[in-house]
Amino acid sequence: MRELVLKGYGVRVRSRRGLLVVESGEGKLEVSPSELEQVVVVSGGVSLTSSAVRLLMRHGADLV
Repeated sequence: MRELVLKGYGVRVRSRRGLLVVESGEGKLEVSPSELEQVVVVSGGVSLTSSAVRLLMRHGADLV
């Protein structure tokens, strides 16, 4: 199972060209949603756009 864990204030997740783009003060990561089974938000201060949530739903990934 492939899991993406989001933590830390200021982490932003958006979609672009069918990929999830995760941005933080540490840099940027692009992930294909087809590789994910689960995205876990473990702290406050994380933001997800509605298009990123829809992209995860289309690929059947759980958002916890």
